[in-house]
Amino acid sequence: LNYLKNTIRNYRLSKVDKSQTLTLMTRQQYANLVQAHLNDTKTYEPIKCLSTNQIFNFLCKHIQEFDKEISEEIKYFVLYKSPFKIPSFYILPKLHKSEILTNQISTYNQFYVKCSYPTDLTSRPIISQKNTTYSRLCFVIDDYLKSIVILIT
Repeated sequence: LNYLKNTIRNYRLSKVDKSQTLTLMTRQQYANLVQAHLNDTKTYEPIKCLSTNQIFNFLCKHIQEFDKEISEEIKYFVLYKSPFKIPSFYILPKLHKSEILTNQISTYNQFYVKCSYPTDLTSRPIISQKNTTYSRLCFVIDDYLKSIVILIT
């Protein structure tokens, strides 16, 4: 049983980009794909961003300024509903872009294909903003803009 637990910990089951498929890869392989994105300075550059507390303080200040334009429901959701989360970064492997995997799948024509790690595997980076300060800011902006649209129409 311990062997099975330790073996499972070394693997990661992941959703796949552009399909309802799952892939099983070692945690090290997954980490290498993530690191490839983080090291890509041609596509990405580090930015200075506001801390969660700075954004929360910004929201509080502006919610008070626009008190009449923002609904009580949105105020409660933004300020009190639940703690803010930190954005999460993850990747979705692009199996459909791997020539090695495409050849393996067409050769065996099966639902399940076991093969060695494809050296041409790429991935799509995702940054989830669910329940972060940024997503809550979007609710405030949306609610405020709705009040303006009602005045215009």
